[in-house]
Amino acid sequence: MTLQEWKSEAEAGVTDKQNLLGKYSLHIYEVSKTGPEATEHARTAVDWLSRASRQGDEEATELLRHCLEEEIGTCHFILS
Repeated sequence: MTLQEWKSEAEAGVTDKQNLLGKYSLHIYEVSKTGPEATEHARTAVDWLSRASRQGDEEATELLRHCLEEEIGTCHFILS
């Protein structure tokens, strides 16, 4: 399955794909951590994880807690 196929399913509300995209974006952020791309990946991670969390995905909720504790992408999440 391609990244675009994951995104299409995630946008359609498939929780496990939302979680996967959130984890993928969080991983990219954690590997780079600098520059505007890192900030965008952090925001994207929080967005996808929050969508999955709202649908009851416990792993996504735990990852969101991690993001909050580490201040990863949370300003965007809290303000949006």
